[in-house]
Amino acid sequence: MDNASRRYRITVTPVESDGLPCFHRCSLEFDHTSAHDLMRRVESTTTRHALPGNESTSVVVGLSLLELLLERGSPETRQLLTPLAAGLRQQLETTWAPSPAG
Repeated sequence: MDNASRRYRITVTPVESDGLPCFHRCSLEFDHTSAHDLMRRVESTTTRHALPGNESTSVVVGLSLLELLLERGSPETRQLLTPLAAGLRQQLETTWAPSPAG
């Protein structure tokens, strides 16, 4: 884990059928602070697990958000995630494990 926290702004914007972003108030935006470099995690996940770029990014962002919620979420959120916690922690260890020396 890196020592410095990084701040990310995550935006979810629906794309219209014509390929353009939607108009008005249709985007979701929120901040996410992580002690990990999400860009490096995406690169590593893409390479190690042979995932396409969009899927790799989805896996990294999704797991990173859930990881943060398990660590620092409200008691209500942690309780909601309790049934997933053991499997999620195991998947986090597998996904973020250092690459074997080649």
